[in-house]
Amino acid sequence: MESVKNDDEKVTMDSVKKLIAKRDEIDRRIAKEEENNIDMKKSLVDSEGFPITSVDVYSVRRARSAIICAQNDRQKLTSEIEKAMLTLHQQKRDCITPRNELAAIVDNIPIVHRTSNAPFAKIAKVMDASPAFRAGLKNGDQLIQFGSLHAGNFTDIKELSVVVQNYMNKPIRVTVLRSDRPIRLELVPRTWSGKGALGCSVLPITPAHI
Repeated sequence: MESVKNDDEKVTMDSVKKLIAKRDEIDRRIAKEEENNIDMKKSLVDSEGFPITSVDVYSVRRARSAIICAQNDRQKLTSEIEKAMLTLHQQKRDCITPRNELAAIVDNIPIVHRTSNAPFAKIAKVMDASPAFRAGLKNGDQLIQFGSLHAGNFTDIKELSVVVQNYMNKPIRVTVLRSDRPIRLELVPRTWSGKGALGCSVLPITPAHI
């Protein structure tokens, strides 16, 4: 899997776009596997330990393995994309990246693939004076965008941690759904007097909870 160059080399818009294209391809692979309604948790054997005759065990195991591998690759790419974004910001400060090129990639990445305001996670237990509190987040807010994450590419709650770790002391573009209205905020993860870098809980939303 291609990765962003080391810190001594220049990160360009094209190099980040290549990573995004690779992640999009992984999303397509995952979607194709999921078209077969693969259950990732259902047992493939009966109560006596024998394979269930109505299930193509080999095909299900192959599909599960393919989905898990793809999700792992996707998580790694998401981390690399976030790190590349930070490098682009640094290059902007160092006058390495032209302003218009940086503006294009910063404006483009978080929203280019978002096609709806479908929520994928929910904010809870916002602590007073926390980064989440200062950003304007409230209990019950539903996340529809968190940096580059949105309902169309979100697969695991751990991806939020990756974004937070890569944006310590830097603003993250956040859009929440509150009273059926989208609200844009800027959240800056940081060390504070309470627990965590956000000072709130983030819970995944399943279709049944929307």
